[in-house]
Amino acid sequence: MLSLFSVVGVIGNAIAFYIFFLRRNSGTSVIFILALAGTDFVTCLVTIPFTIVFEAVRYNLRYDIVCKMYFFFICSTIPYSSFIMAAIAFDRYFCICHPFMHVFTIPRARLIVLCLAIPAFSFGIITGMTYGIYMVHDALVTNGSVLVNTNVSVQLATDGFGNPFPLVSIHDTGALKTGFLLESQIELDRGNDSKVYDVMIHRQMLHNTECVKNYIYFDDDFQMWYHYIYTSCYVLCFFIVIVLYVLIYRFIHARRAMKAKRRKKKYYTSVANTEPHVPTQAAPREAETAMTELTGNGNITTTISNNMNTTNVDTLNGVKNTNGTHKSNDTAGETSRLPKRRPSTNRDRTANIKTAIMLFVVTLVFIFAFLPAWLMAHGLIEVQFEFLLDLDARAFLNVFYFYFVYNVANPFIYAFMNQSFREDLKKLLKRS
Repeated sequence: MLSLFSVVGVIGNAIAFYIFFLRRNSGTSVIFILALAGTDFVTCLVTIPFTIVFEAVRYNLRYDIVCKMYFFFICSTIPYSSFIMAAIAFDRYFCICHPFMHVFTIPRARLIVLCLAIPAFSFGIITGMTYGIYMVHDALVTNGSVLVNTNVSVQLATDGFGNPFPLVSIHDTGALKTGFLLESQIELDRGNDSKVYDVMIHRQMLHNTECVKNYIYFDDDFQMWYHYIYTSCYVLCFFIVIVLYVLIYRFIHARRAMKAKRRKKKYYTSVANTEPHVPTQAAPREAETAMTELTGNGNITTTISNNMNTTNVDTLNGVKNTNGTHKSNDTAGETSRLPKRRPSTNRDRTANIKTAIMLFVVTLVFIFAFLPAWLMAHGLIEVQFEFLLDLDARAFLNVFYFYFVYNVANPFIYAFMNQSFREDLKKLLKRS
């Protein structure tokens, strides 16, 4: 599955990036889509193949830098793509709902793209530093049978839980060849006496050959809070997209309803204001009554009647008939097209449905892409490590790495669903 994601994503994002790059100065949305397509292209070209190789070798590596590079890419490109998606939502909101504010301009859009790269790259660097193939190993330093800087015998010393220190790693000063010494404090329980001692710790970096989380640069508390901040960014982007797209849809729906009401009012006003050229021998205007009728052949017929005679007026033609009916040209340019068009209600309903479908697809892809991995990362879905070693683990991995579908689907959502993009793509294919 990941191989398919990689191939489709590389092709789709490359096409989207190339076509939008040709008109990169045409608008702010193009700038954001260019950044999104470029990020997703790198994800599909580098991050997904990296993941395939890492899963194949079960994270057993020889070089520490390869381990750090993988987590840098996966924890920088994925959140950066989400940040750009939220920026696109802001751009569409201000362009559609507040077009005269000019909040987003092309220089500002480029600056926003660069600013969003700062937290994304910071996530990648921090995550890369928390993983590696080296593990920290601390041991108490002794001088013979006594802990250094203390008069406590190793055989008599116990920790705060009553465990004897022989269960803890102990290094004699004569055996120290690698690593470095650290000063630390430890609480020793010797019978009824509990006392804090200043001791020496011998720290070594042991080669583990497996790319796992370590605590060389950051302690456990920092990594816990960092984990919450990192995952909460996806939740924040999700709520931003949901709220802004709901506001956009409500605004579009209200504007189209208002336009439909105005067209309807203008339509009846234009018909009511149609003044037929009545002959001089007709009755006075005060005695006339007008009735407008929409005929089956698409013509609007106005019948003017009074106490003396009845005159039929076809407002869509400009020729005077011999039977006394006068046909006027005054409003033919405006009223002749209205009955032939599809009713505005159906047209607006179709446009609203298309808009709702597009916004719904964006939201749905985001939810289904990130929700499984987010639940697993927070322990809401229990995962046993032994299960990962089974042959059926591929199904689990496909679910966990399903968030890559977001990077594959983005060019189809933001590019291929765009009419102008499809026209440019057809021109490109014809030239080739």
